[in-house]
Amino acid sequence: MNSFWNSGERDKIQGLDVLGLRQLDQRLEAGWVAGITTISFRARYLTLLPWILTKFYESELERNGGKATFDYDRLEAVLARLKFVVLAASNMGTEWGESGQTYGVLGKDIYIDHLRAFNAEGAIDLPSDKGGDIYGTYVMPCRGFGLLTDSQSGNAASPVAISPRGQRVCAVRSSMGGSDWIANLLLQGGRLTVADLKTIGAHFSVNGLARDRDECSLVLGAMFESYANDGPVANGYNNFRQTVSWAATFIADRPLGASDIIAANFRDVVQVQPNGVTSVQLAWAEYELRRRVHFGCELLLADLTATVSDLTQASVDRVVAQWMETDAFSTVVRNALGVSSPLASLTISDLLSRMPDNLFLDSAVRDTDGRRAAPGGNQAFYGVALLLSTFKLTERLRNSGRIPNRKHYVELAFDLIENQIAAALPRALRELALHLAVEPHLGTTLRKMGQGQKCSLRFFPEGDVLHATGVGVTPGFSNTRLDNVLGMLSDVGLCERQEGSRFRMTATGIAQLLSVGGAANAS
Repeated sequence: MNSFWNSGERDKIQGLDVLGLRQLDQRLEAGWVAGITTISFRARYLTLLPWILTKFYESELERNGGKATFDYDRLEAVLARLKFVVLAASNMGTEWGESGQTYGVLGKDIYIDHLRAFNAEGAIDLPSDKGGDIYGTYVMPCRGFGLLTDSQSGNAASPVAISPRGQRVCAVRSSMGGSDWIANLLLQGGRLTVADLKTIGAHFSVNGLARDRDECSLVLGAMFESYANDGPVANGYNNFRQTVSWAATFIADRPLGASDIIAANFRDVVQVQPNGVTSVQLAWAEYELRRRVHFGCELLLADLTATVSDLTQASVDRVVAQWMETDAFSTVVRNALGVSSPLASLTISDLLSRMPDNLFLDSAVRDTDGRRAAPGGNQAFYGVALLLSTFKLTERLRNSGRIPNRKHYVELAFDLIENQIAAALPRALRELALHLAVEPHLGTTLRKMGQGQKCSLRFFPEGDVLHATGVGVTPGFSNTRLDNVLGMLSDVGLCERQEGSRFRMTATGIAQLLSVGGAANAS
């Protein structure tokens, strides 16, 4: 067994973006989802956060004699109590006809023992720690939908202000039976009983928003009606409406997951004339294009890292030579490349000509597909197949100018392919591995370390030789925010969540979402 220089460290990080590419993926998608993030799962928090912040601000003004102050520790304690109430209410939902599911509920891991004790003993003193993630997770979508806004105080009196929309939400929630009592419990702390929760829990369960009609109506209005008539806000709303209308066309008559929708759109876009593609189709096709290239780069990095680790140290040339010695491709790689074994006499051009025309078009690309191609060459060749397929499929679209040149990793990858198209495969693989895996990983990780972040190096260089650190790479697709867009739409009754993280439109959703896009059919 090899002993690595950092193997004894207790505080290692695996690194979520070891190539430094994910920020662009997510920035492109963010412009079409109105502030919904990859971690903001449930729509109920969109009303709970403005409501509890309003109550907290009011209580702080009263406590300080009308003087505006802000104590984050006090707020965090209030949010912790709210977090537990939401978890317990969602879990209890079968009492009033809900599923009792706690998918996407904050705190279900850290409060698991609290919840067991509450259910077993029938009462609990509300926990008052570890509550800040409600604010951090949902402040962006609340801002995106105009439920919260930036504080105008010019000081730290409050992190955000309650907008008119947020005030209306607070008024509706304050009119619910038991609102004053539960608000006081959350603000001051105290004991919650099962009997108490049965009386007010339906108004806190993540699965119950659609049943509170006035509250749900306010959320729908916030989602689809812009709070500004022009500028970035109006443009963001237009993009969001187009996105939901576009997604609805895929799930009107069959259940699909977000990745299936994005992949189906990519297939549609690359198979039609570029001038026949709408703006929303194009945006999500570019997002998928960049995710696929990103995944291909991570597959190269993962295999290179594993190979260097097996050898303890190696140059990129030695790694590629090791890959070329692979005596047989796995099935997924053989089907992707259209060849049975790695042949040093092949060129990139040869692979492009032998590759099936519909490669990676029939279904979504999954993380597990690349992981089934084991390191030692197979994973690298699978990554190359994904890069070449994406290059080939999008060539017409890119040449039309409809996909902008962002001078980033996709453009670098495709320039490398064009420059190495006639080169023997070992040389081409060396260039791809060096410029798409080694250099970006070292540059990104060393930059982060220079900023004071923890070390996530998978290898370090000494001249041309890379030395393994003993930390592997798990390649994966960038998580898509579209999952959570669909999840929030299901919370307000416009679609329904089905098995396997899939969604299907409800009758209400078909009537509203297929018309709400308006401009979705205009490029």
